[in-house]
Amino acid sequence: MQLSDSHHKALFKSLLVLLILHFTLTNELPFCHLIDNDSFMLTIYELEHGPIKLNSDRLAALSFNPSLRMTSKNHIGLNTELDPDNALLKSFYCDYYIENQFNQMISEKSKQNSISFSTMHLNIRSINQNLSQLTDLLLNINHQFTAIGITETWLKENAHFVDIENYNFIHNHRRDQHGGGVGLYLKQNLNFKIRKDLRFDNSDSSDSLFVEIIVPKGKNIIIGVIYRPPNGNLQSFVHSFNEVIDKVGRENKLCYLMGDFNINLLNYQSNNLTGEFIDIMYSNFTMSSN
Repeated sequence: MQLSDSHHKALFKSLLVLLILHFTLTNELPFCHLIDNDSFMLTIYELEHGPIKLNSDRLAALSFNPSLRMTSKNHIGLNTELDPDNALLKSFYCDYYIENQFNQMISEKSKQNSISFSTMHLNIRSINQNLSQLTDLLLNINHQFTAIGITETWLKENAHFVDIENYNFIHNHRRDQHGGGVGLYLKQNLNFKIRKDLRFDNSDSSDSLFVEIIVPKGKNIIIGVIYRPPNGNLQSFVHSFNEVIDKVGRENKLCYLMGDFNINLLNYQSNNLTGEFIDIMYSNFTMSSN
């Protein structure tokens, strides 16, 4: 069917009106000025929490600058003014997995290279009551972790009934209060020593446990597991945390920390202690997943 000239003109005018309406309405819609998903998510966050105010002087002093977005899931956008050899920035990736997905990921990584060191952390809220759930989880995972950090063990002195096959278990329990406590399962083939000198001095603000793994042909590895209760003194915790990290940093050894700090990191702008804690982490550690 052929259209007459009048029909062509009418159709053209209709399309032109629709096109004008499209651009007009697009400019009136909320968030129309945002060009990507990151900008959209930042805008939503600021609507709920207020505008983000970054202290440029504070950020410039950090080895890892949290204001620099990742360019992909596997790479951090690097500050070109930093020397990579000094900043020790590496790529990191973080995601959630169920057992089958985790096993698939481990299988793929094992094909690329062997996984010689790995850690896992779990807030167990009574290891006596939930040990079977932990062992079931480990049986469903096709990987044996080097170290498994446990917080809120709720243990007393005796811990003979919480052993897991192929692991040595050590723990630091609360002596004057109920609950809390931390523990570490370490593979039996590891040669290690307990670092009591690194434990936090103020037991009222946190529970901690540190060990040093002896590596004959490389750097020794320090592993720490820390639990801070929600009502623990944050100022005392941050002070002790900074002292321990500073001491570990002077020893020129690898360090892996696990734990439950009960710190709302979203409050870093309004809470100076939270901001100080983040500064300590970013200034002393290469951020990586575990």
